[in-house]
Amino acid sequence: AVAMALTHDIVEIDAGDTFAYDQGADAASKEAREQAAADRLFGLLPPAAGAMLRDLWDEYERGDSPEARYVMAIDRMAPMLLNLAEGGTTWREHDITADRVIARNGPHVEPVLPGVWEHAMEQLRTFDVG
Repeated sequence: AVAMALTHDIVEIDAGDTFAYDQGADAASKEAREQAAADRLFGLLPPAAGAMLRDLWDEYERGDSPEARYVMAIDRMAPMLLNLAEGGTTWREHDITADRVIARNGPHVEPVLPGVWEHAMEQLRTFDVG
């Protein structure tokens, strides 16, 4: 799971991270940019290493294993918890509503980390994010 998380993040760094709630050109080009970054990065490595890391990245993108779903839940939860801890400034700056936060993150987090999700929902109810 740690290797998968790091592999996922390296591709995002190379491709240019997209704001989670972006609905514009960055969001539309995200998949293509990340595929190109993965091809380039993993292609730089010795074939066996490149294939192993590419498999991890593809597994995460598909979300078809318990490890992939766990890493995705953590990846979704981390920025959400940071926003909750500091009062939702980024959400307010971008007019992100609590309903959007829940719709984007809930399906990935709640089934995998139900206790963490419930804690986040309790915090989300304590202030208005829009």
